[in-house]
Amino acid sequence: MAGKRDKIDPGFQAKKRAKITYNDKDRISHLADDILVMILSLLSFKEAVCTSVLSSRWIHVWKQIPSLTFDAHVSLKRVARGFDISTIKRQKYVKWVNSVIQSHEAAALKEFRICLNLSNLARKAITRWLKFAFARRVQVLELDLSAKEVFFRRQFSHCAFPEELLTQSWGEASSSSKPSSDGSGVDFNFLKVLSLKYVVVTCEAFKLFIRNFPKLERLVVEGTHDLLKVEACGPSLALKHLELSCCENLKTVKVSAPNLTTLILAKVGVENLSIENVPKLVEVSADSRGDGVLAEKILSASSSWISQLEIFSLKLSAKTTLMWWSPYCVRRVLKSSVKFPHEHLKVFKFYRYFGRPDEVELLESVLENCIVLEKLVIDPDYRSPYFVAPQNPDDENEKQAVVDAFKLGIQSQLPQHIELVIL
Repeated sequence: MAGKRDKIDPGFQAKKRAKITYNDKDRISHLADDILVMILSLLSFKEAVCTSVLSSRWIHVWKQIPSLTFDAHVSLKRVARGFDISTIKRQKYVKWVNSVIQSHEAAALKEFRICLNLSNLARKAITRWLKFAFARRVQVLELDLSAKEVFFRRQFSHCAFPEELLTQSWGEASSSSKPSSDGSGVDFNFLKVLSLKYVVVTCEAFKLFIRNFPKLERLVVEGTHDLLKVEACGPSLALKHLELSCCENLKTVKVSAPNLTTLILAKVGVENLSIENVPKLVEVSADSRGDGVLAEKILSASSSWISQLEIFSLKLSAKTTLMWWSPYCVRRVLKSSVKFPHEHLKVFKFYRYFGRPDEVELLESVLENCIVLEKLVIDPDYRSPYFVAPQNPDDENEKQAVVDAFKLGIQSQLPQHIELVIL
């Protein structure tokens, strides 16, 4: 026989919770500094600095956070309505960065990012910031001087990376647990990621990157007209990711990197390309929209490593011909092609497919040689004369009929185990 249930006052729990809430103490401020710094690291840099007004306990905590990001692109885009205003804002941001690095007390930095559109007039300030970062054994360094404000139409690099900083002896690195704010005693041995966007990078500077940063794994250079030749070579090179984009005067690229996994080339004027000794290379991306020369150079240099790729992306303009595609990536001379089985490629995506004979031939080659292919994704351009365009583009049923007809034609050529996706 079940006993009677005691009745509980429904307001009891609410009163209890209210009592706990209103009488609760500030326990977070009593945590150790290391834990507080870890908590602040989850916030944006500006939010972390704002915590200094909470109490005297928090005044200096933000000075220990290991990641510093100064990003003015969003703010400048929001408030700027003309060049004069943006110039004033830039000056304020330079002063802000100077103030922060003067106050910062952490002995080591994981990340240091500067995202400001600055001219060469700020070169001394930038040099001082980089010294500060290197003195604190920075691991990730990003310098983005691109103009992302709405009133800029064309971007170009106009502030040079301070090469004199890279010529300093490693022996000058400070062993002090608290580096000086002026960055005396730079140390390049900890840098793993270097990203430079719309910064003047010369051939000599690139050489110094490869030589002076022994642990560099990721290197991104974007938007410089002064880089003519790139060599990333060496049996002990730690480099895993190399990305070169919007370097219109870059004519020669030579890569020999045993640890390289990703190579990205976009909008570069490469005439001489050598890629060898890349046993770990699994991803290659090339943006060859224009004359298509870059794509041809990539394919011509790929005979020794194309079969090991897992991701291979080529972006071409509609006018680019694909007749140079062949198993050994040279211009086709023979009608018959030699097989080159690819044992890794599982997904093949073809964007802006026009249905031209050379594109059809490329698809046939992919289907024949990619022996583990699981998925084929095609984004057709129905403006092509090779497609029967719908007479009424606004008629969804008619458009769907065109898509279905195209899909049926492709599907009939595919093995049953390959999934076809038409975008």
